Amino acid sequence: MNKFKLATIGCSHSSYYAGLPWPIPLAQITDCKLKMAYSAGAGNEINVLKVHALLDEHKPDLLVVQLTDPNRFTVGLDYQSSYKSFPNEELIGPFNHKNNNFYTFNHTENIENLQRMVGKKFHSDLDDFIINHVITSEYNLQHKIVATMLAMDNLAKIYNVPLVFFAWTIDITKHLHKHGYAKLIENFNIIPSFVEEFVSHHNLKRIPTGIAAGHHDTKNHIRIATEFVLPYLLSKNLIPKPVKSKDDLYDSPV
Repeated sequence: MNKFKLATIGCSHSSYYAGLPWPIPLAQITDCKLKMAYSAGAGNEINVLKVHALLDEHKPDLLVVQLTDPNRFTVGLDYQSSYKSFPNEELIGPFNHKNNNFYTFNHTENIENLQRMVGKKFHSDLDDFIINHVITSEYNLQHKIVATMLAMDNLAKIYNVPLVFFAWTIDITKHLHKHGYAKLIENFNIIPSFVEEFVSHHNLKRIPTGIAAGHHDTKNHIRIATEFVLPYLLSKNLIPKPVKSKDDLYDSPV
């Protein structure tokens, strides 16, 4: 009998950035075969291509997409990338997807990042323009994520694969209501609330210092997987029932 195939997508919170992320205990406890795709520091738009690749190449039974901050602004770049993907993991590159290179503008260090990646100098006015006029625009903050979700959800419907969204930093359901997209909610599978609210409610401590500061360790990700993500998936009959208890999970990949 073939194992149920689970695919997941997200930012650094869905990667090995600070230990084992939530997809691994989720797959372990339900005995699923797992394919992960993540882009540390990247915006949501890069994941449209990754959704298509996972659906087309890996044909999962369920796809779970962790949405990152809507204010991140992703653009395509024409340059020769020096980034090397992990062996046999072409989907996880933070700045690229196969032959497509990307950069996501955030609130700091854009000029430094671009100069390091592209090898050219950029005027600081570029950073000022993007941060103060593009990232903060109504379209970028309020509407872009809706178009991105529609694209991903429609791809999943074309491939007849259930897709579930959940957000890390904002309540995406409230966001859709607030900005005029309430009618879309009934067409999306969205886990209620958001991870940072779950984290706050349960007083889970983030990693305080170092490169992974603000992220969560393996222990916290086990709780996020089993107490935040899994109950919704089980309530919708979208994933097999657990074959292990939370205490049986190990710090090792599936």
